[in-house]
Amino acid sequence: MQLYQAINPEDWQAASQLLLSTIDHLDRIGCPLWTSQQVSPQTLSGAYSLDQLHFLVEDATRIGLVFLMHSDAAFWPEIIGQDTLYFHKLALLPSSMSRGNGRLAMVAIVEEARRRKCNWVRCDCDDRPALHRFYQGCSFELVDIKSIAPYRIARYQLFMDSDEE
Repeated sequence: MQLYQAINPEDWQAASQLLLSTIDHLDRIGCPLWTSQQVSPQTLSGAYSLDQLHFLVEDATRIGLVFLMHSDAAFWPEIIGQDTLYFHKLALLPSSMSRGNGRLAMVAIVEEARRRKCNWVRCDCDDRPALHRFYQGCSFELVDIKSIAPYRIARYQLFMDSDEE
């Protein structure tokens, strides 16, 4: 799996469609996460810049996406500096779930963090047992669980030992 940075304004629509597929799947299995309004092209482009949008690609096909950034004042206000790669809205198409692609996506994100010479990878997620298992299974450490209105989030981090390169 590889990460490809979005380059065209049309990619906002592709990102929204991919996220809508994920929302539909999660709603069907009783695990609602985002709303369609939260992932509209207008909302996404207002919250993120195009260079933060990255598609997860397997065999030349977009199977997921993630937003990558070097700061996250909303969920990590105490962290100052550029030594962290934060990610948001990691999502896979339903047809690509449950085949190990979540872990492959995490490997791609960590590789990107190394390429950018970051010491940390950090994220926030909904406070759900399945997400806790996933991130802890990917060697992330639970930092804390916070209420940041209107969300209850779990914050995770992974320190990347420079000796691993």
